[in-house]
Amino acid sequence: MTVEELDADIARVRDTLRELKQKRAKGLADLGNIAAKMGRAGGQATAANRTPEERSEAARKAVQARWRKAGKGKKKEGKS
Repeated sequence: MTVEELDADIARVRDTLRELKQKRAKGLADLGNIAAKMGRAGGQATAANRTPEERSEAARKAVQARWRKAGKGKKKEGKS
């Protein structure tokens, strides 16, 4: 095999690798979009099945958890 043939083979391999990387990136982006849509649908279904009081309680717990995580909220009694 000549040097020119090896260079041509290397170029073909690089092109193929570039194409595969682009396809993988597109596939991962599509997968992320699908997961986001499913998450929204699940959240909407959950909210639709809860009473206003249950939704309020869930929101309150979420806020308290975020504040605790940020170090701003009160710790629950009995937990350290």
